[in-house]
Amino acid sequence: MDVCYGCFRKNDRSYCYGKSITYGLSESQLKKLKAVSKSCRQTISWDCYSQEMLTVFLQSKTNQSQPFYYSYYNGGPSKCDCSKTGTCLKKKVCNCVANQKKWLHDDITITSMADLPLTKVAFGDVNDSREKGKVRVGDLVCM
Repeated sequence: MDVCYGCFRKNDRSYCYGKSITYGLSESQLKKLKAVSKSCRQTISWDCYSQEMLTVFLQSKTNQSQPFYYSYYNGGPSKCDCSKTGTCLKKKVCNCVANQKKWLHDDITITSMADLPLTKVAFGDVNDSREKGKVRVGDLVCM
């Protein structure tokens, strides 16, 4: 999915791109899946070109606002997977914060059972016509 341009600003809470997520299971089936699982995870992937990924917002099945998983401006509670392994470009918390004029990739893996499954994602910033981004929400994987 390609994101839109021009809707994120530093001092507001708008996002450049938002997408609701649906599953092939009912809400009660998803609850049962989580109840019988030892753990679950879901990965959000972001490809960026000449862009800073400033904000990632995720919403859980309860439809309550969850904290930012990553926000450059407010130092959100989590970071991209590369920061956990020390492999982010320029020692940043995410590759896409580096604002490089080439395609880069970031993953954010959510493992908190309370936050899963995700029902909505929102990303910013792509407020320049040269900036590009693509988001993919991975499957809910439970074991």
